[in-house]
Amino acid sequence: MVLFRSDGTEVSTGPILIFDKSLLEAVSLDECVWLAQFYRANVTPMFFVETIADLEKDFKERTPEGVVARLALKTSAMTADANAHHVKMCTANLLGHEIELRGVPAIEGGRSVAEKGKKGIVFGVPDEARMLSRWQQRKFSDADRATAREWRAALEDLDLDRTYATFRRLVEKAGKPKDLEGVKALADALVADPSQAEAMLGLAFMTLGIPREAWGDIFNRWKGAGGPILPRFAPYAAHCFSVEMFFSIAIGSDLISKDRPSNKADLAYLFYLPFCMVFTSSDRLHEKTVPLFLRGNQTFVSGVEMKADLKKLDEHYSALPEETKAKGVMSFAFRPPLEGDFLATKLWDKHLLPIWRDRRVAKPERSSEAERELIQEVRDLGKGATATERIGLDAADFVVMEHVAPVQVGKWRIMPPGIEDDSANLLK
Repeated sequence: MVLFRSDGTEVSTGPILIFDKSLLEAVSLDECVWLAQFYRANVTPMFFVETIADLEKDFKERTPEGVVARLALKTSAMTADANAHHVKMCTANLLGHEIELRGVPAIEGGRSVAEKGKKGIVFGVPDEARMLSRWQQRKFSDADRATAREWRAALEDLDLDRTYATFRRLVEKAGKPKDLEGVKALADALVADPSQAEAMLGLAFMTLGIPREAWGDIFNRWKGAGGPILPRFAPYAAHCFSVEMFFSIAIGSDLISKDRPSNKADLAYLFYLPFCMVFTSSDRLHEKTVPLFLRGNQTFVSGVEMKADLKKLDEHYSALPEETKAKGVMSFAFRPPLEGDFLATKLWDKHLLPIWRDRRVAKPERSSEAERELIQEVRDLGKGATATERIGLDAADFVVMEHVAPVQVGKWRIMPPGIEDDSANLLK
């Protein structure tokens, strides 16, 4: 299967990355180019909420609108995927729908098409891309500002004292964990306790915000399955519930502060860990907690380490001849450097098949005419007739992602000469 943007350029198959707002705040626009080029970014709903919430925050030397616009610009530079919301996925999982937990984004929508003897999936421009485009232009709707106010108010109203009192009693009875590793072990034990299966299911309904109208169908399905433990009944919902239990037990054990409501928002990023290969953050709470929830084939990278590598990559490519740089980043940096001590290269080695190092499988050289033909072919595939049956990723010959890909970001030209910017048309 080959992955294309709507302008005909192939999508770089770097490790799938989730970042938080703290990481994006720390990197420059030029450094964002390399974050976009060597990683396939998966943006969580939590990131969008935290970003727009800055409209209701006071900044000493900057306007809230300017801060949000700058973050939107950096995010748009990555032509990232937007992951589905965890509550929607938990509800679907509890109702019996499988949620793939193999390190790839969970993207809503997708139209199955059949065209020119091939079958594939076309994802239109996500609503989030249109939203980011507005934010870059400092065009904020009443709904945006309402979301910002509601988020700030929700944090202020969060009653962590009540959480502390409730779970303090629990940990005193079960044995107070000495560290966060012990908190994780206790949370997992409770969620997977067969004698508590029904109680855990009910608590998950309330904790995860599962719509009440779905409770009856979920409970009947659970009873029909023999009353299994949550990890067996709905693995993704169990993961999210384990994160919630972990947070509450850590509060009750005095291992996470109850006096900082934003800790709750920070932990919400952990709901999306199953949908990435690499998670990077400059947040200290993430540094302590994320590694506890990662699979063996996932990696946590501190924000300091990630920024240092992006800066190093920027310096490396800045030394290239001007005529090379004029060809566009996608032409001369389709893969990370084979020489030198780069974190990006090490992560490609860990998370992708070693064959990426074979120069014979690097991005093929194409003439201008061949590029134009490929662009037209991809556009035709994207406009293909809707298939009579739904096509799964494993059976697809191609996937077209209609992203708004910028021609220029910071000092870097991204697209090769001759490939026009289709952003205006895609956003109409």
